Amino acid sequence: MNDRSWRSALSSLTRSDDEVAARRQAETSGRLGGTPVTSLPDRCRATLCGTLRSVTVEPAATSCTIEAELYDGSGTVRLRWIGRSAIAGIEPGRQIKVTGTVSHCSGGTRVIYNPSYELLPLRA
Repeated sequence: MNDRSWRSALSSLTRSDDEVAARRQAETSGRLGGTPVTSLPDRCRATLCGTLRSVTVEPAATSCTIEAELYDGSGTVRLRWIGRSAIAGIEPGRQIKVTGTVSHCSGGTRVIYNPSYELLPLRA
């Protein structure tokens, strides 16, 4: 075993479970045609693939908003569907592919409003 192979094997043994899961998620996202969240400039149209970590409904006096956090292994983006109180299949743990214009809010949070979406098979 050469020095490079040895380092690679040692590195894989010392990675945390979170690092391994993030790497797998990033590889899956790329394979499905997603752009890494961390590489997105402001006000660009992009396609992202990842897992929904959380989904909440924010009631308002005039209309509801569904907000979800999408994680692709490199980072997160908030998805907001305005005027919706429910969307079938949009639930935590679901794999999804979204397309929309990325905005940056205060604090560096990335947001896509009313993205088009495709629900992916549970084992994409």
